[in-house]
Amino acid sequence: TRQVAEKEETWKSLSELRAQHKELRDQQGKTSSELSTLQLQLQEREVEVEGQLKEKDLTIQKLEEDSAQLSAQVTELEGVRERAAQAEKMLEPWKKRTEEVQEAFQKEQALRKRYHNQMQDMKGAIRVFARIRPKVQREADQEVAVWR
Repeated sequence: TRQVAEKEETWKSLSELRAQHKELRDQQGKTSSELSTLQLQLQEREVEVEGQLKEKDLTIQKLEEDSAQLSAQVTELEGVRERAAQAEKMLEPWKKRTEEVQEAFQKEQALRKRYHNQMQDMKGAIRVFARIRPKVQREADQEVAVWR
């Protein structure tokens, strides 16, 4: 009886252990399938992140090239600006000379206009002062006729 009770207890314990073993194997199977799924997801994510990293590297490289080009353009524009400033300085005396010539031209134009008007006045006075016309029939027998 005691041996039977021990056998039953051992058998019961063995059954419990087998049930626990089966449960642990099921859990291990689930865990290993979850692990496989997570490993696949991790690999997919790594590939995705590597693609994004390469894309970012290409973007950085392009931006660096653009930055270098823009720096070169800025340097070139600074040179152009300096040359423009030098040209402006060189033009300064010519601008002053042009203004002087324009002032002199305007004075000469005013003087020419004044002389022209004076000459027109004199021509008109001469015309009125001594008018010449052909002889009329009644003056045909006279030599010179002067009227005032």
